[in-house]
Amino acid sequence: MFGLYPVNKGTVYSEEEERLILETSQALQTIFLANPGTSLLEEDFESRCEAIEDLSERLIEIYDMENVNIIVTDDPEIFSDESGLHFGTTVYPGTIYINANILRLDDPVMLEHIVSTVIHELRHVMQYQIMTLKKTYGVPYQRRSLWRYNITHYISCSEDFEGYRKQAIEEDARNFTNRIWQTVYKRHVK
Repeated sequence: MFGLYPVNKGTVYSEEEERLILETSQALQTIFLANPGTSLLEEDFESRCEAIEDLSERLIEIYDMENVNIIVTDDPEIFSDESGLHFGTTVYPGTIYINANILRLDDPVMLEHIVSTVIHELRHVMQYQIMTLKKTYGVPYQRRSLWRYNITHYISCSEDFEGYRKQAIEEDARNFTNRIWQTVYKRHVK
């Protein structure tokens, strides 16, 4: 996963977001004593699912979220070739589906990507809460407004992959996730 997405150093996070980045990083270091992909590789499938659920519950607690459900599933209706979904997806306002088939793979890079997906998808739930003013996490009006526009004009990855990647809410979720990895490993994420 490292280096998959660049970190936009120009992104200025609020104090509350910076605190969440730090606490998420600490949680990752506590739950996964080594690299998450390597740690998960040592576990059987059921334990991998439990670890993802435990991580999710811990992050939901850190982010002070309510009514968020993380579902680890291999449901072919959710994760099919036609859907364009591979790792996970969020159904607003707070259900996140994580692809159990990835947790069956004995590939530490793919397993680490699932951990990143949990963080990324929880960031989308956080964005939704921010956009609806349920909890703003100190995010300024300009960014909230941009996200609101983006969500009402959302481009799915199956429609236009490049357009999907360039959306403000997707760029933010990737950047937020990679800032966490940068903090965990105390090195630059390319």
